[in-house]
Amino acid sequence: MELDNFHAAGRAVLLAFGLLCFFSNPYDAEGQETAAPVVEREALAFVKGANVGVLILGIEAEHLSGLKVLSGSVAGNASLEFANGQGVVINAKLAQQLSLRTGDIVALLNPVGDVTPMGNVPRITRYRVLAIVGEEIPPAANGVVYMRRAEAEKFSGADQ
Repeated sequence: MELDNFHAAGRAVLLAFGLLCFFSNPYDAEGQETAAPVVEREALAFVKGANVGVLILGIEAEHLSGLKVLSGSVAGNASLEFANGQGVVINAKLAQQLSLRTGDIVALLNPVGDVTPMGNVPRITRYRVLAIVGEEIPPAANGVVYMRRAEAEKFSGADQ
C-alpha cells in the first residue's frame, strides 16, 4: 500500500506554545526531536446528525509526514490534495466517534464565523477526509482535525 509521502515511523507527541513536536521523525537523520508551528482553533465537527467538539491544527503540508498514518487509511493522492487545501486529516478517535472513513465528508462549524450587520453568523465548511492518523496528542480529549495552515487561518477568520 502506498502512503503518498506519509510515513508511519513518525509520531507527534506534544502540542505546546503553538508548536507540534515530533519525535522519531523519519526525515531527521539523527533521530532528534523536530517541531512544526501550528495554528490552533476549536470547532464543532458534524456528520449525519452526530457532532463532537474538535481541535483544529493548521500545519504546513511538509510537516504532515511526521504523523503516524493508520494502515489502509489514505485516500488517493492525499499528500498532494492536503497541500492544495482540498481536504483534512483526522485522528482515529474522531473517525470512530463520527463513523468516518477516508473519502467521507465532514462539516466543521466555526461558531464565531463571519461578522454581519446582524451579528456573528457561524461559518460551516465541508472537507473530505484524506487520511486517518493514530495516537498523536494525548491531551486531546475529543477529535483532532489537521488542515493546511492557510486553510485553518481562513476557516477561523484570522485572514480577515
